[in-house]
Amino acid sequence: MTREGIMSMKPGRELDVLIAKNVMGHEVFVEYTNYSTSIEAAWEIVDHINMQNMEVAFHANKNQVHFVIADLVGDVIAETHSKTAPHAICLAALLAVMEVD
Repeated sequence: MTREGIMSMKPGRELDVLIAKNVMGHEVFVEYTNYSTSIEAAWEIVDHINMQNMEVAFHANKNQVHFVIADLVGDVIAETHSKTAPHAICLAALLAVMEVD
């Protein structure tokens, strides 16, 4: 999947399934978590990222959330913008773990 393909994904089941498989490492699951629409679920991704020796930073205003994932020396791995924090977190997490052209 390309960066443009990831960045064009909308919140919802397709994005949640990709997060579950590629970021959270779930092989098989019957029910899925609403990572892209629930801040509580998205925060599980942030905790997972922090356990992988990466850091996160975000800034929000009333119109947009800016989310960044960086390595421990501060090099940016992924950076996204979205109207909601869960969506921005999901997009950045996918960019960080997937092969991007």
